Amino acid sequence: MPALVGVVLLAAAGTGGWIVYDRFRGPLPPPPEPWPNAGGFTAFLCAADSPFEHCDGKGITDEQRRAVEAAIRAMPEVTSFEFESRAEAYATFLEQFKSDLTLGTVAEESDMPESFRGESREVTKGMIEQMKALPGVSQVLTYRRNFWKGKADLMILLCARKTEAEESKCRGRGVPSESERTAVYQRLRSIDGVGSIYFQDAAHYAKHQGIFFSFEARRSPSGTGATAFHVVLDDRAAAQVVKAGLARMPGVEDVVDERQW
Repeated sequence: MPALVGVVLLAAAGTGGWIVYDRFRGPLPPPPEPWPNAGGFTAFLCAADSPFEHCDGKGITDEQRRAVEAAIRAMPEVTSFEFESRAEAYATFLEQFKSDLTLGTVAEESDMPESFRGESREVTKGMIEQMKALPGVSQVLTYRRNFWKGKADLMILLCARKTEAEESKCRGRGVPSESERTAVYQRLRSIDGVGSIYFQDAAHYAKHQGIFFSFEARRSPSGTGATAFHVVLDDRAAAQVVKAGLARMPGVEDVVDERQW
């Protein structure tokens, strides 16, 4: 009888009541949406000291640089691109790693490669192979749009298989236990301003990372074993509360703002 009364009260409360009920069932699976095709690329150019075989120890010539630019401009998949000089690359590097005093003092402008960076309506293997074959190009990195872009605000990345990386919060341990993962979910659920919570299993995470970072990536079905929660915020102010509340929980490697990438 009490259970029946509870169901009736929830139903009478309308949609909001069913949402409250659903929250006790656990996190949602990833949305059944297609993987993004659009993305971007960076074609790094050879320097005199490039270790890449395609460069043969020679830096790109002005003629080759013009040819690379013309070839990229002619690719139908490319929607926009620009040249980045060593000075520009170094300024970007310093901004990205301004909190890392070691990297900021050891790296120099001469360490930065020139490149062409751009956007593509579709990342295709043919486009990548064509860029890689151009004389003066050392390597090509590509990425596709983040699957979670526009679907979630924060990613709570959980520990993967055992790592010995000194900088990792997961050093010396493996994937979180069921109780640790449940504790993370319950902590998220308790924070005001947190809306929908999705759980991304190892197989989905591996596929996402492979597509996101490189078209040519080949991952095992479970990849590194990494999993993650993806959170929609009803109140953006809750982001800092989530980061502070979960950053040191067992099994949590990082809390990432997904609106920035």
